[in-house]
This record gives sequence, C-alpha cells and structure tokens, in this order.
Amino acid sequence: MKIRRKKKTKPPVPAALDAMINNKNFKKVELKDTYTDSSVESVFIHHSVVFDILDLVLESKANEPVPEVGGFCLGKFSENENSESYNVSLEHFVASKNVTEQNPVRLEFGPQALIELYEEQEKNPELELIAWFHTHPGHTPYLSRQDLSIHNNFFKEKYQLAIVLDSLTENYDTVFVSRKENGQLNNERSSEVWFPWKTLAS
Repeated sequence: MKIRRKKKTKPPVPAALDAMINNKNFKKVELKDTYTDSSVESVFIHHSVVFDILDLVLESKANEPVPEVGGFCLGKFSENENSESYNVSLEHFVASKNVTEQNPVRLEFGPQALIELYEEQEKNPELELIAWFHTHPGHTPYLSRQDLSIHNNFFKEKYQLAIVLDSLTENYDTVFVSRKENGQLNNERSSEVWFPWKTLAS
C-alpha cells in the first residue's frame, strides 16, 4: 500500500493562508521563530485538528502502559514570494485507529491505516497531505531512527512536516520537524524547540 501522491498543482497564493491569522478557527505557530533555517515558516492549525489530536491523546492515556498513537494531517501549502519557504495549514486530522503494531515505544501504521488515509484524501480532494503525527509517551518529542525512515520515504516535500508529542508531559510538549532549505531535517532533541500543544486549545 502506498500513500497516494497527487499531481502537483499550482499552490494557492500566499495571502490565502496569511489571511488565516485573523480567523478565530485557526491558531498560528511560527517555525521561523523556532528554527534559524526552516522551509516552513508558519503553520495555521484549525481548531478541529487541535481538539481531534487532544482527544486521541487522552484516549491513549486510558491505557496502561500508555501506547504511541498517531495519524495524518491534511491541509494546504503556499510558497512565499521571493523565497523557497512555505506557509502551511492543517485543516483535517485523520486518526489512525487500526494500526499494525502499537506499544509505548513503537507505532507501526500498517496497510489499514493507509487505506483510511487514502479514503479521507478521496473525500477531501482540495487538501494535500501536509504532515504526520504521533506520540512519544515519556520519551520526549523527536524523530527516532524508524521515524526518520518513514519521513524520508513518504514526506519528502519541503512543505511537509512531522509532528511528535510527548503525551506524558504536563502541557504535551510537541515538536514540529521541518526541513531546512538544503533538505536536511530540523530534528534537535532539545526543549528549546518544543511547543506546548495544550496552549492551542485556549
């Protein structure tokens, strides 16, 4: 099973995403303030995505031990004028409930999760695959060796992100892993780049 890749189309004009800053349904996260070199400058997150992820995380914490959980974010991207950077939106979250393997240190999505993603892409043809999400309960947000393999194989575009959340921290420490202009990943295992996901719900 492969993740469906759409034919490249001309992305929306940057103003279409920049206008979301004044839209109460979106929260803005500035990656240009987090990283000195990031191909994604701003992330606009729809409130439904914020709360769908919170619901999935809370559901996972009803288990002992708490397992990793994950899913995919669909949205839009726009290239900023006079640069090779992007703004992106996360507008629809696809929770992966039927995964192949799941425990506190491993999440394997498997074919059923990819089928569910494909079906959601078919229902939302105006949205692109922008990011994938998963938790690291108690072992800090970063991309592990296995995560790096997933990201480098399926999320090669400079506007695509990986989102990792530690579900056992008070404010759900989260990292948005973006690519640098040279294509390398911002995958620092440092609290200086972590973002408290819970603040998006306020």
